[in-house]
Amino acid sequence: MKRPQPLNRPDRLRPVCISLVKNLEKRSPRRLKKISDKLMRELAIHYSLKRFSVTLLAYVLYKIVSKPRLISSEHDKEMANIERSINELTNCIDSCNDEVFNKTFEKVKDYIKNLDKTDPRFLLNRINKGKLKIGAIVYAQGFSLGRASELTGIDRHDIQNYSGKTYMIDRIKEEKTIFERLDMARRIISRKKE
Repeated sequence: MKRPQPLNRPDRLRPVCISLVKNLEKRSPRRLKKISDKLMRELAIHYSLKRFSVTLLAYVLYKIVSKPRLISSEHDKEMANIERSINELTNCIDSCNDEVFNKTFEKVKDYIKNLDKTDPRFLLNRINKGKLKIGAIVYAQGFSLGRASELTGIDRHDIQNYSGKTYMIDRIKEEKTIFERLDMARRIISRKKE
């Protein structure tokens, strides 16, 4: 008999999307940043197209909520559309195929781009900057430059340039003692046995 899968498994993104909507409703940039940072750190380990999309979404939502002009009452309708489209994404994330997921994700991105009609370049640039940052992080975590570029759709030169300017490798590098590495290996092995 198969055991039920825990919700906190890396391939379960539904709870993450629910948390994104909840923190977007609360207009909480600090919590959205925490979610975004955590997803970016885990992306290289648990890469999937859906995880990449949710990671990018978390980053862009954090940037939106950190701009007071974008969360003012004049944008309530657009924010409601974004929240509704993320709820649609949440409903199909674990069960739908990649094609349906991509269409739903594109709808979310369209609503995000419509948020700021006075300067739509800001939000389009946030999406591209998110892809660039994700590319630099997975590159710093050990992906080849070519693979990081392929996964994000960002030019290799741009990823390398951004990584160098931001010292991404130094920020990502986490030194662990031998005891921490053994403990981590034990936890991974015990999870696989479950």
